[in-house]
Amino acid sequence: MAFLTKGKKEDLRKLAWEMGLSVGEDLRILDIKHLIVNSEKYEEASIKNLFTNIIEERLEKIKNDEQAAEQDRKKAEQAEEEERKKAEQAADLERRKAEMDFELQKLKLQLEAKMSGVPQRVTKPRCPNCKPAVNKDSATFGNISLHSCSLTPNQSAVLKLAVNGIWGTACADSGASHSIAGETLYSFYKKKEPIPKDSNHYVPR
Repeated sequence: MAFLTKGKKEDLRKLAWEMGLSVGEDLRILDIKHLIVNSEKYEEASIKNLFTNIIEERLEKIKNDEQAAEQDRKKAEQAEEEERKKAEQAADLERRKAEMDFELQKLKLQLEAKMSGVPQRVTKPRCPNCKPAVNKDSATFGNISLHSCSLTPNQSAVLKLAVNGIWGTACADSGASHSIAGETLYSFYKKKEPIPKDSNHYVPR
């Protein structure tokens, strides 16, 4: 009968139920033991084995429940960790996106500032009352007309030009690399003196 002390009240109640005994909810542990021992079906060896199995099943169930709870706990922790990583990845992605948008906006503003800062070519209006300064020692060639002539076998041309507003002509070698009005013609134009009637001057090569 000592083996009956190893279990709990629920084990004794289950043992009594297995033996076909009716156990009320208000029965105490001693009352249940007394009911089991005094039963006609009580045989110590078999009842002892049955009671041991009842205890082992309860302990096994407790162990299984604890393992199941541990697995559930680990699954919950794993799911929580995955959710945390997803949230961190989403936050990191959002942060990088914001940084990229900021850099793009910064480059856009820099480009706009650079483009708006390009100096534009502005043509200033000329003062209507201002007259350009004229170097009196230099002649101003206004209009030049070129006509061919045949004074010599060489290539020649009649050069009509206006210097300081005074027209004159000169026969020049068109094949020359440089042709200039002679000293006499230039002095007429520079001093603005009347040009002789024979205003055709040949300019040598």
